Amino acid sequence: MVRGLHGAPASEVTWYERERDMGVVTDRWLRAARSELPEAVPQRFGGSEPLRHRFDAEGEAGLRRAWDAADGLLFLAARPVVPHAALAAGPRSGRARLGDMGAHVLRVALPPDDPRLRAFVVALTTPATVFVSVNEPLPQQSGSGRGGHRYLAGLGRWLGLPEEPPRWCWFGEAYTGALADPGRRPRPWRWRGPRGGGGDELPQLEPVSGGGLWTGGTWVPQAMRVVEAGLEPHDQQADVIPSAVAPGRPVWAGTRRLRDR
Repeated sequence: MVRGLHGAPASEVTWYERERDMGVVTDRWLRAARSELPEAVPQRFGGSEPLRHRFDAEGEAGLRRAWDAADGLLFLAARPVVPHAALAAGPRSGRARLGDMGAHVLRVALPPDDPRLRAFVVALTTPATVFVSVNEPLPQQSGSGRGGHRYLAGLGRWLGLPEEPPRWCWFGEAYTGALADPGRRPRPWRWRGPRGGGGDELPQLEPVSGGGLWTGGTWVPQAMRVVEAGLEPHDQQADVIPSAVAPGRPVWAGTRRLRDR
C-alpha cells in the first residue's frame, strides 16, 4: 500500500470528463483548492518533467496559458501533500483518438475518507462530469508506465464503469439518469448484458453537487462495467453505456445505448 504523510494512506483520484464540457479546468481547480484544500494550489506546473513553471511567479494567468498550450496533459505539483496531478487539455485537432473523453488525476497524501479530500473532489466536479473514482494507489505494473487501477477512457473512448468498485465514487448526470429516477429511487433495471451477471439491484446514490455519491453497498450492474478480458477497445466496452457519453459509437461495437431519461 502506498502511504503518504506520517504513514497515512495516500489516495488517487480520477475525474472523467468530455473535452467539450471541461471549461477552463485550471480555474475550477484553483477555486476548489482555495475553498477546500489549499495544499492543492500548485507550486510548479508544466507540460513535461521537470516542471519548469512556478505558480508564485506566473500566477493564474500563467497556469491557464500553460493549460491552453498543453499537448494532452498539464502536470501540477504541490509537495508534499500533492506530489502529482495532471489536468486533461481541451479539444485539439489532429489527435489520433477514438473519442473526446479526458481525465484529470490527483495523487494526494491523504486517505480516501479524509473529509477535506472529499470536499475538494466534489468541488471540482460539474454536472457534466461523467464519473469520479477515489482509490488507494496500487503498485505500478512493470512495463505499463501507470498504476494498477484500470483507465476507463483509452484513446478518449469511454469504456464503462470499473469492474471492481472504488473506495468511493461520484456519478454525473449521464449515469444518475440511468440509475435513479427524479426522486432518487433506483430505476427498474431491465438491461442485462449477454455476458451475464447483471442483476436487478442497483446502487444507492446520495444526491451531492448535481450528481450521485456512492460510498459502499451494491455496485453497478455487470452490463455497465468494462470487460476486463477484452483484447481490442471495442471488446472492452461495457454492454450498456449512456448515450450522453457514447456519441458516434460504431455499429460493430455491438453495444447498446441506454437512454438517459
